[in-house]
Amino acid sequence: MKKICVGVTGLGVSDRPMSGLGIAKSLRLNKDIRLIGLTYDTISSGCYSGDVFDEIHLVGNPLQDVQKFFEDIVRLKEKHGLQVLIPSVQWEIPVCSTLKDKIKRKKIDILIPESNNLANVFDPRVAYFASSRYMRIPAYTFIHDRRGLTGKLSSLRFPIIIRDIAENYVAYDTAEAEVFALSHFRYGDSPLCIQEYVNGEEYSVAALADRNSKLTGIVIVKKLVMTGQGIPWIVVSVWDKELVTFTEKLIQHLNWVGPLELRFIKEIFTNHYTFIKFEPCFPSWVYFATRVGQNLPLKAVKLAMGKTVKASTAYNPGYMYVRSAEDIICDIHVLFALTASRRLIYRG
Repeated sequence: MKKICVGVTGLGVSDRPMSGLGIAKSLRLNKDIRLIGLTYDTISSGCYSGDVFDEIHLVGNPLQDVQKFFEDIVRLKEKHGLQVLIPSVQWEIPVCSTLKDKIKRKKIDILIPESNNLANVFDPRVAYFASSRYMRIPAYTFIHDRRGLTGKLSSLRFPIIIRDIAENYVAYDTAEAEVFALSHFRYGDSPLCIQEYVNGEEYSVAALADRNSKLTGIVIVKKLVMTGQGIPWIVVSVWDKELVTFTEKLIQHLNWVGPLELRFIKEIFTNHYTFIKFEPCFPSWVYFATRVGQNLPLKAVKLAMGKTVKASTAYNPGYMYVRSAEDIICDIHVLFALTASRRLIYRG
């Protein structure tokens, strides 16, 4: 039987780990899958995980050149038999959604929402749904340059959370907020989100929706220890019927298709959940979901290919995940080979 060839992006595992390596490790458990890692950067650590990937290919960054990215994906189909593409990074999803029809015409399967169904926690549709379920979303505002910061802060109480596409920063007064904003706008012009700080315990939901916007799998974790950048370091699997129901209904409300991550904070004094983030992809800890009974990446591959997947919300609560760093040692010529030939072949 010929193996199913799956391409996975998001191979970075530095201070802000992406989910690509966790997705690949989940799929590696199935012997009928051949894994191709797709990277925009030769120094992404996951490129050198030869025990996980069969091949690594350097492809065009869609933020810089969408057409080049598409052409590289088609080349992988024609020369290496790519059958399923799993974009694993938040900003890739809108790009891949616009390319979805073209990708499918090339006989490459992909499981992501339509462009008009993409959403985030600040989307009015999400806010409306959350309020209808008595779920609070913290007060927020956006600034587009440093000069707009001071006026916007008057409507929020300190401390505040300042979010950009890469990280979250807690500011305890105006001076701290201005330092972060100055640094951000010095190197870019993307807007910053200024959000009310919520004191409590953070929870994260990894889930998957089929093409009919039905929940097919879910795992919930409570974050016990996080890094200064808000990255989970130690989590424990928990069961919470309220979050399962909220996720299931939100998927239906948005006509969502594919992976997603939802983040919540359970407030200390009220014991109620506050909805703080919506991500259109799997979280970095998705391999933990596989180990506690929900191989969401494998389900995603099957759904992308039009296969039937049995829906289940069952998994094992009470298990702990501890993130650790792995040292990968390889010949420097491996890096040179990837740079020169734009690919690494670990298994022929």
